[in-house]
Amino acid sequence: MKILITSILLCLTNNLLGQSTDSIIYESESVLLTKNYDKNRFVLVNKKSKEIFENLLFAKWIFHYIQILDANGSIFYVDENWNIKQDVNDFSKTCNKSHNYKLSAKVNPTNFEILQD
Repeated sequence: MKILITSILLCLTNNLLGQSTDSIIYESESVLLTKNYDKNRFVLVNKKSKEIFENLLFAKWIFHYIQILDANGSIFYVDENWNIKQDVNDFSKTCNKSHNYKLSAKVNPTNFEILQD
């Protein structure tokens, strides 16, 4: 009986420890954005064409686009139709001022900084 209980507990422990720590951040009919909390990296998948962006440092839905920072420090934007752009003018306007600046990234081994040009 002890052997049976020990075997069951070992199987349960292995199953619990072996589970993925991926979480769905955003999902639609055409796009799936997940985050792996073990690696602190994002994955963006085009569900229609199966195209994948992996090992992303940052990804966040901003207005009509997902803003992405890849492992090379490049910032780009992807919309629901998988249109990829280097910059977008899709930000809210405050006090009737238009935002005319570009973003760049400074990547270090422990963190990254988003800079306004």
